[in-house]
Amino acid sequence: IGESNLVERLPVNGKGELAEISKSFNGMMDRLQALITSQKELIQNAGHELRTPITIIRGNIELLHQDDEEAREETVRLVLDEVDRMSRIIDELVLLAKSDRPDFLMIKPMQVAQFTQDVFRKVSCLAPRRWGLSEIADVTIEADEQRLFQCMINLALNASQHTTSSDLIDIGSRQESPGVVRFWVADSGEGIADALQRRVFDRFTRGPHRFDRTQGSGLGLSIVKAIGEAHHGRIEVESGLGHGSRFILVIPASQDCALSATRR
Repeated sequence: IGESNLVERLPVNGKGELAEISKSFNGMMDRLQALITSQKELIQNAGHELRTPITIIRGNIELLHQDDEEAREETVRLVLDEVDRMSRIIDELVLLAKSDRPDFLMIKPMQVAQFTQDVFRKVSCLAPRRWGLSEIADVTIEADEQRLFQCMINLALNASQHTTSSDLIDIGSRQESPGVVRFWVADSGEGIADALQRRVFDRFTRGPHRFDRTQGSGLGLSIVKAIGEAHHGRIEVESGLGHGSRFILVIPASQDCALSATRR
């Protein structure tokens, strides 16, 4: 076991203190190997994602010497657009890197009913769809309202990119039990294939088809997952090709209780 070999593990024989130490060490190595593998994949994916806008910028800059003023203005517009896209990717990667820090969330009491109504009013301007507000939970929870709002915006934007103007996008919240609240964004769009559902929350994963051809970073759902897990909650997806999709964010009402349960 060393810098170039993280695969080997200690043999665990019998029972006793030495066996328990060996198990603990192997568990630590499993987590370390998973972390390093994840970091390598992130660097490779980020490099791939950033290479495309850099290529586009380089190709367009070479056209700036031309005398056509209108063509130069269009080239500058395209370059600035790609710079903005790179900036968004970097900002989202930084957010994901911060999601494990203890100061990532600012937990305060949050009125779910008001939050749900505010989300509906804001996301219904994202695209011309049949927006609906089917249910509102009248409860107060402990959460970071701005981070949860970011989750709902990402989910609504994702829904708008996989639907047409005739499709329905439904927003809602429900108190599942005294200690759990569910938020959702559901649509009647194209749906997600079973194979893609297993990795839809992975970084830089995109669906194969989009009614809206807006180029996203492929990080939106990863951010939703990171924020949900930072709240000691989870994100679920229910979908099928041709039957639309429902993304559900499950959040504990009390962060103190959730943290205690996690530690146990």
